[in-house]
Amino acid sequence: MRSFVLGKKENIKKDSYIWNTIGGLINAFQSVIILMVLTRSLDMEYAGIFTIAWAIANLVITIGKYGVRNYQVTDVNEKYSFNDYFSNRVIVSILMIIFTCIYVCFLSISNQYAFDKTVIVFLMCYLKLIDSVEDVFHGMYQQHERLDVASKCMSIRLILSTVCLCVCSIIFKDLLISSIIACVFSTFIFVYLLKITYSIFNLPKIQFDFFNAKRILKDCFPIFAGSFLSFYILNAPKYAIDALLSSELQAYYGFISMPVFVIGLLNNFVFQPILTTVANCYETKNKDQFFQLIKRQIVVILIITIVALIGSYVLGIPVLSILYNCDLSNYKVDLLILMLGGGILAYVGFLTTIITLMRNQNIILIGYVIGGVLAIVLSQLVVSLYGLRGASILYLLLISVLAVFFSIAFYFNLKTWKEGITSER
Repeated sequence: MRSFVLGKKENIKKDSYIWNTIGGLINAFQSVIILMVLTRSLDMEYAGIFTIAWAIANLVITIGKYGVRNYQVTDVNEKYSFNDYFSNRVIVSILMIIFTCIYVCFLSISNQYAFDKTVIVFLMCYLKLIDSVEDVFHGMYQQHERLDVASKCMSIRLILSTVCLCVCSIIFKDLLISSIIACVFSTFIFVYLLKITYSIFNLPKIQFDFFNAKRILKDCFPIFAGSFLSFYILNAPKYAIDALLSSELQAYYGFISMPVFVIGLLNNFVFQPILTTVANCYETKNKDQFFQLIKRQIVVILIITIVALIGSYVLGIPVLSILYNCDLSNYKVDLLILMLGGGILAYVGFLTTIITLMRNQNIILIGYVIGGVLAIVLSQLVVSLYGLRGASILYLLLISVLAVFFSIAFYFNLKTWKEGITSER
């Protein structure tokens, strides 16, 4: 195992690309695979419980990661040591646990969760806690140009823990028992892989440094806040369904919302390779090429969205019904609404990347604050009035508000940039 994970020096770049792609795909499709198994081994209620538990876990992990990974990886001058980043991760992990306990207790009381559901939600959050702790080590690996090691470790652990949860659910016919076993197994795999990889970097013994950990908290707060609000906004319909509707309807919403991320995934495959070029055009004030690349990417998003909508109209419901072993024929309109929202979400992600490139991240946080407030105000109202259809419309509405806000922000940033170029001439 050690020789496989560490690989050969001459293959580092190739392995980094391949395994980073594999890890990203596994991470994206993990919940899809689990749901496919749960709908066949258990009943629809447990599929719904898993759906909301996974949504909550994806929200709380934004606390555990705190937006530090990219900050850590790009710290090439090592302003902060690994001890500093590790100390920061200890603090935010504790905060993540505290928030999880409070949030789960609140949900249990307000939404009258059964004991099994409460514990399952907590266990899914624990699985994400492992992701969070693992992430700071993998950030250090990437910082030392060993993304291949980080990606292999992540892929191995995700594959094995997913297989473990799925197999246990088939054997035991109990999501609670299966989740407990998966958590224990995932912890063991993480510790084992860490033991065989950490030593190769010859780092000093880990020590806690509160002062620098606190400074990292301050530096990365805008990134964390934006990420937290983003996840809350995207999952607001699920939280409203959890409060007002049944676990079965939660499962159905989870099924039809699964394909939404595909548009963003395809868009990233096209955009990520040219991101550096776009950044260079902006820095060198190459206005013509910058506009050309921006327009091209918007067209790409539009084409992917149209194709996705056509595919969803023709094949979406039959394919999803087969995948999840249930009849989803009543939710064709909802699927189309969500896919349209997915296309707009890809556009939002593109705009936020460009605005970040322009070094105006604070405006992104303002946009997410507005979206978060709207989600809090409207979520339960819309879902209580229109049920599952309301949840779909709510998703589209929230994403559309973000798209309008970031479009306006991008326009004014672009206008300022163009005026700066003109004045220099």
